[in-house]
Amino acid sequence: MPSFDEPDMKAVFKMKITTEKAYPLVLWNMPQVGDPVSVDDTFQRFTFHESVRMSTYLLAFVIAQFSCTKEQVTAGTRVKVRTCGRVGPIQDGDGLYSAKMTKVIIEKYEKFYGT
Repeated sequence: MPSFDEPDMKAVFKMKITTEKAYPLVLWNMPQVGDPVSVDDTFQRFTFHESVRMSTYLLAFVIAQFSCTKEQVTAGTRVKVRTCGRVGPIQDGDGLYSAKMTKVIIEKYEKFYGT
């Protein structure tokens, strides 16, 4: 996909990602809309909110056999933080420390920058 960093070449993106059900974690630049929809016995479809206007080089997605911390920590007023990784360590609670420390760091940045 061509990438131009020009204000008049930015676009809004709508994303639906279809994956095998073996991949429970699908992330994109924007939050997911609802739960995944089963396409058939093998595949599921994830739908995401429309993106903000942005350059194509900022598009990113993740499809993985990962799990995420159930607890989402809110830093400041706008940022939800969770940690994703291999299923075993996340289920054992190993991701909570990094989520909580990221919250502290974001809040310090918000205070420093006045945002």
